[in-house]
Formats: sequence, structure tokens, C-alpha cells
Amino acid sequence: MSRLSELIAELCPDGVEYKTLAAVADVLYGAAFRSALFNTDGEGLPVIRIRDVLRGYSETFYSGEYEQKYVISDGDMLLGMDGNFNLRLWSGGKALLNQRVCRISTKDDAVVLNGFLRYWLQPVFKSYEGAISHTTVAHMSARVINRLRIPVPPVEVQREVVRVLDEYTAAHDELVRKLEEETALREQQLSLVRNQLLTFSERERVEYKTLGEVIVLCFGERITKSKSIGTAYPVYGGGGESFRTDNWNREDKCVVSRFAMSEQCVRHVNGKFWLMDSGLTFEAIDSRLDEIYIEKWLSANQLKIYACSTKSAQRNLKTDLFLRLRIPVPPLEVQRGIVRVLDEYTAAHDELAEQLEAERETRERQLSLVRNQLLTFPEKAA
Repeated sequence: MSRLSELIAELCPDGVEYKTLAAVADVLYGAAFRSALFNTDGEGLPVIRIRDVLRGYSETFYSGEYEQKYVISDGDMLLGMDGNFNLRLWSGGKALLNQRVCRISTKDDAVVLNGFLRYWLQPVFKSYEGAISHTTVAHMSARVINRLRIPVPPVEVQREVVRVLDEYTAAHDELVRKLEEETALREQQLSLVRNQLLTFSERERVEYKTLGEVIVLCFGERITKSKSIGTAYPVYGGGGESFRTDNWNREDKCVVSRFAMSEQCVRHVNGKFWLMDSGLTFEAIDSRLDEIYIEKWLSANQLKIYACSTKSAQRNLKTDLFLRLRIPVPPLEVQRGIVRVLDEYTAAHDELAEQLEAERETRERQLSLVRNQLLTFPEKAA
């Protein structure tokens, strides 16, 4: 029998009392600080917005006056109340709690430990996220938070639960870190091979052409979700799938982002799909160039393509600059050999990436199972 089982058998064999979160914890909701006083120059204190909860730091500062109660310290438990309901311990130093973020803390460590509270609340808030995510943006209300019912076993039991979960979580996080390192290493190896194959020395005397000389751009067509919703084909713009429709205008194509670009601005989309006006494809117009070779070159030069965008807050592609990029034009048989080698490397890379992701998901399920087992208590009869 485990230590936890012994404690339960000794201290709460007939179940445990359940209480509302409002009865055992204090919930501080963030203030509506004036956005006009936000800055990125380091003036004042960092202000914690929803996007900062998960990453644990803020790059936005607030230079105005504030009440001391809204000052957050490292180790405080924060919840983002819109979108993804992330519950995390803050680690970004002294900062201010902004609206739609709340701090949750136990009223009395002799009744409920903060660590126990955190482990119990994390899966609960994630379950709410899945239940209400059909709305455009999911919102968590103070009413729902306050009415949550939490088991309150004896503190000795809580302490043992926290100890076991700390050990499991540390082991899980270390494994995930190693998997991420392995994935990053494989990405670097693939990038190195791609760059070596697509870089030519002066001795090789390879001709260069501008993209405008060898391809013609094919822009996507805008449709709206409200009028074109369907189930058959995915809809792409410059990023991932946004919704599905019953019509298609592209098949097995390389897509380059046009609007709201990121550094990852080139992707291949398999099968039939609808391309929005925020993306473009191309057709080769020079018989000396293999279209798949052009795609490989574009994928290897995404930073150059990104540099062809506007420097505004939303990075949009300047097609005139894009078409001035110069692409090497080795003989067709060399191009096809490069494509064949890169396809082999990419297939091996993708297979390993799938294996690593499957391993990570397995570990996530194991941790979830252990957490659920340790945090499930029968309710004591009144």
C-alpha cells in the first residue's frame, strides 16, 4: 500500500468534504488599466495580459498609477479568462494584473494547499475550455469560477498528492524537454542538408534567374465562412486551415503567404483545397525549371521572402520585391536529383517527428491518468 493510500485509509476512509472555490480561495480579478499608458520602453511595471500567462513574462509596461493589491509576484497562480484557460505560476517578476486575468490563492494553508489547488484546477479549467470553445472566443466568468466545487481532504493527504504529482510532473517535463531538443536537432539537420544542396559555388557556374523570369503568380480568391461553409475541402490563406468548404480551386500546391506573414511563410498543401486571397501559388513558365525544385528553393529561403514584406505591424508581401529574388538554375537532372534527396530526407525527418510526437502524447496521457487518479475523492455523506 502506498503512503497516500495509508493516509486516506487513516484520515478520510469515508470520503472527503467538497467546498466551493469561493469558500477556500481568494480570487483577485485584474484591473482595467488604461491602454494609452502601455509602453514597450520599460517605463513602470510589466502588465500581465492573457497572452502573458502561458509564457510567464510580459514585454508591455504600464506607467500609470495603480493599487498595490494588483501587484503580482513570482509563484502567484494566474488564470487567463479568455480563449485558452491557461493556469500557470507566474515567473516574470513583479508585475501588474490586467483585466481578464485573475490570481487564485488559498485562504488558509491549514485547509487547502496552493499546490493541491493548482493541480486540481488545471484539468478543470481545460475541460471548460473544450466545452465552450464552440464560441468565437471562449470566456470564463467569475460566477463559474466561484461556484466550482473542490474536494478538501486533510492537509496531510493534500501534501502527499502534491509531492507525488511534483515528481511525476518533473519527470514528464524533463522527457518533453529532451524530445523537443531531439526535434530541434532533426530540424537543424534537415535545414543544413537543404541549404547545402541548394547552394552553388562560383566554380559550378550555375545561371541565376529572378523569380519574375521563371514563374507567374496565381492569387487565391476570398470567400467568407458565413456564405461558403462546408465539409469537403479545407480553406487556406497564408497560414493553416481556417474552415472547410464544398468547393476547391487548388490541388497539391506550394502556398506562399501574402498577408499577415510570419517567418514561416511557405508550405505545401496536399490534395484539393480552397486558397484565399491571403495566399498565392505559382506556375513555372521556364521549361528549364522543375516546379518542385522551385518549391524546395522557396522553402529554404523563407527568411528572404519574409524580408520582402512591408515593415508595418501586419507584414504583407511586396510581390515586386518577391519576384526580384534570384534563384539558381542548374541543369534539370541536377534539380530533380536535389528534389529526390530532399524528399528522402524530409520523409525520414517527418517519420521521426511523428514518433517523437506520439511519445510526447503518450507521456501526456500517462500524466493525466495519474493526476486524475490522485485527485479523485469520493464525497463524504452529509
